[in-house]
Amino acid sequence: MEQPTQSKAELSAEELVDNENRSSLAKLLSQAIGVDITRITIPVSYNEPTSFIMRVAEATLHNYLLKIADQVYEQDKDLALLYVSMFAMSSFAVCAQRVSKPFNPLLGETFEYVDEEHGVKFFIEQVSHHPPIAAAVLDSEHFKMEVFHEVKTKFTGNAVDAEPLSRARVTLKTSGAQYTYGGIHSTCHCILVGRMWLDVHGDIKIEEIGTTRVCNLTATKCGWFSRGWHEVSGQAQDTDGNVTFQIEGKWNEVINATRKIAGPKLVRSGSPKTFPAGVIPLDKTFNDIPDFEVGVPTPVWENITIVCEEEPYCTWNMTDFARKLCFFDDKYRAILPPTDTRLRKDRMALEEKDYATAAVEKLALEEEQRRQKRIREVKGEEWEIKHFVKTTFPQYPEQVWYDFKDNYWQAREERKKAYEAEAEEFVFEER
Repeated sequence: MEQPTQSKAELSAEELVDNENRSSLAKLLSQAIGVDITRITIPVSYNEPTSFIMRVAEATLHNYLLKIADQVYEQDKDLALLYVSMFAMSSFAVCAQRVSKPFNPLLGETFEYVDEEHGVKFFIEQVSHHPPIAAAVLDSEHFKMEVFHEVKTKFTGNAVDAEPLSRARVTLKTSGAQYTYGGIHSTCHCILVGRMWLDVHGDIKIEEIGTTRVCNLTATKCGWFSRGWHEVSGQAQDTDGNVTFQIEGKWNEVINATRKIAGPKLVRSGSPKTFPAGVIPLDKTFNDIPDFEVGVPTPVWENITIVCEEEPYCTWNMTDFARKLCFFDDKYRAILPPTDTRLRKDRMALEEKDYATAAVEKLALEEEQRRQKRIREVKGEEWEIKHFVKTTFPQYPEQVWYDFKDNYWQAREERKKAYEAEAEEFVFEER
């Protein structure tokens, strides 16, 4: 297959991996055909200063789509399903141009992200090491998105194939409507030879729980001469099985929807706002969405990727959002638990482009994790998940699920109050 044409920005991370590194990786993987790649130690030169659980957080960037779904549900349930479906697809676009590998999370590793301006908070915990599983929750006044993230990977010779075993549940808080969907396949090509590139392909089904309303989407597998690369198409159907929206576009650029049957006219509560080009419209509400006329292809979602131009993040072609996720200062560090990804010594060393130290620290963390596992095995103890409860998914009893305890935010608030009290005492003593 001919390699798809890529921009220089897309190649920056791949070019970082020199021939010597690729040669050593080839020797490492030569006996690993068909093996789960998560069980293999990859050279740190292939990493970027994030972890896989940070990538899950990054995938929630376009959460304003869920806010819009919540706001339109009572007026147009089919339109609400469309916007939930666009959120599901948007999660793949955030890292579409990144081929560098995040660090594998340690068992019990956590990550939080709080967007106070837009009233959104995110938390994730690595609840299993083998197989690698993370459980997460994204919360706001309009919606709650819960997900367990599990991917089965396999090295196939010059590519890594990722099979999704994940499931998400979205709750719209105004109406209580719930949706669920699984993951989608992805393949990172040319790991050893050629220019690395990412392909997302396969089917994804977004269902409204308790109804027969559904949206089926298919991401086309890239063919010869880049044919079909990034393309997505599908249909949304109402409870009677009628096609309400025909969907097509590119999951890394823009997705359009064509209304097939007339829907209700939205009663809006204000004048629509305009958003500058190149800015992610996090403040967008249902007042700002277009009218979907029958037979007229209309943009539903546009991927706006703001690549960070600051060093060192531009080295890995990271987005500006990814840079923000890496940030912490002394005040924020006092609030974070020691399990937070930001505080990993190997990640911080790589962020300084100190590859030698990053490699040493990465090995130390992995050895400590193995040591702790041996201790548990000797004692006959199981790993205890701290912030989630393992159960089964109500609509799919055969599938594992993780319910959030909500104890993380309570503990965080206590740490924050303790820090603020200590800071006030310090200021008083200085006076």
